[in-house]
Amino acid sequence: MERGGYDLKELSNVLSYNKARAIMILKSLDRYLNDIDTVKGLGFCVSQEHATYMAKIFNEADIPSLALDSNSPKDIRENAKNKLVKGEIKFIFVVDLYNEGVDIPEVNTVLFLRPTESLTVFLQQLGRGLRLCEGKDSLTVLDYVGQANKKYRYADKYQALLGVNALSVSVEIKNGFPNLPKGCFITLEKKAQDYVLNNIKQSFNSKANIIEKFNNFGNDSGLELNYRNFFDYYNINPAKLYKIGLSYTSLQNPKIVDDDKFLSFLKRSTQINSAAWIKRLLSILPQIKESKVNNISEYDRRCLLMLHYTYEPQKSPKDLGYSNVIESMKDIVNSIYYDELIDLLNYNFSKIDIVNSQLIKLSDCPLELYSSYSNAQILAGFGEYTEDRYFPLTAGYWYIEKEKTDIFFVTLNKAEKHYAPEVKYADYSINDTLFHWQSQNKTDINSKTARRYINHRSTGNKILLCVRNFRQNEYELAKNHSILGFCDYVSHEGSRPISFVWKMQNKIPAKFIEKTSKLMVN
Repeated sequence: MERGGYDLKELSNVLSYNKARAIMILKSLDRYLNDIDTVKGLGFCVSQEHATYMAKIFNEADIPSLALDSNSPKDIRENAKNKLVKGEIKFIFVVDLYNEGVDIPEVNTVLFLRPTESLTVFLQQLGRGLRLCEGKDSLTVLDYVGQANKKYRYADKYQALLGVNALSVSVEIKNGFPNLPKGCFITLEKKAQDYVLNNIKQSFNSKANIIEKFNNFGNDSGLELNYRNFFDYYNINPAKLYKIGLSYTSLQNPKIVDDDKFLSFLKRSTQINSAAWIKRLLSILPQIKESKVNNISEYDRRCLLMLHYTYEPQKSPKDLGYSNVIESMKDIVNSIYYDELIDLLNYNFSKIDIVNSQLIKLSDCPLELYSSYSNAQILAGFGEYTEDRYFPLTAGYWYIEKEKTDIFFVTLNKAEKHYAPEVKYADYSINDTLFHWQSQNKTDINSKTARRYINHRSTGNKILLCVRNFRQNEYELAKNHSILGFCDYVSHEGSRPISFVWKMQNKIPAKFIEKTSKLMVN
């Protein structure tokens, strides 16, 4: 590899005129494609020479094909597209073309014929085959990257394909990808599986590996070394860094001995994804650092208390000897990790992928619909946890009397060892508006609690649903609950426990349906 990626000339020399490889590709088409006559395919190549050679080999095998690159005239490109759609040719082999911005919805086969360092380009190329089209019921993707350079990151590609539900790329591969969406399949030939697993093992982000990446970042990427570029380029979740006992601050200055408490705080902070909360923290923390804050609004107080209970989840500011939350923030703003926290908050903000909205019409509540929070952050946001009041939450629900609000903290997948059989309740979304939830085993239908749930609308009580798919993530971090919003009683059955059906006041977004569907419950 050269600086910033592969040496394209050398890569072209390896892939072009490689007849043994081309024959292997042709044989694989017989194995994986049901009917070559129905194929409308794109093959992504490394150079014009490589694309021309592949088109030549395919034509010699009676598979009509063309080669194009970004320099091909517009009329020739349009003609090739029309021929592909009409079935007059079966493949277009392309170079620096059809990555994005070009729609050929009819494409039903994609061939990856070269390694692609950029995860963005990989997804753009894959996306050429994911367009919906009448009569098209599937997409076949064949990846012939093979024995790539040791720096090639297979894990990034599979993580992008598997999505957030993939607890471990290696485990997914070994088990045959059990968490793929319905109707999707990934098949690895035995030799390929062994090679990919070994590649992932070799690129495992140990302390030594991450330090090496940090030191080689300029040569590898050609980019400016900063917090966002580092984690984006190597596709590392910052939580991984903190889990293995490193901080970005100590990467910058190896003489620093990291503080475990701050590393834990930074690791918990990687889950902060509320736009409104992040904006307020980025505004008020610098003012506290410069000693420009004396009095704050109740809204800001709750924002800071939410951060306090991220730093110290089980003790109030006054439990720690502070007179108020501003004093407790000084531990954070005066630490050597302050700049890193600011970088992390900005990084989190850049990754927010859903438009959040204010949760409730209470000016003092900073919680947002569809953002995720720890239990302590939610209770601090509602004003239950304060500067001098903290209490342990021992159940999956809490009633806030002053707001007349019941909060349900739901963990959907309870197959983990942390849950006894008697607490593995049946909680899942029925569709994007209805949610099935089961009470605790001890809740009787005639109890005060049950009647409050059932009659909540007539009494002015509210039901707030907060969900997470698993108790813990791969970074040994307690997962936050996403706020799905308020819901209304529809029906119930049984007693001890009671099974409820709730109607959401806001539709559950598509990204949460996969997490909350019954398929996630074991």
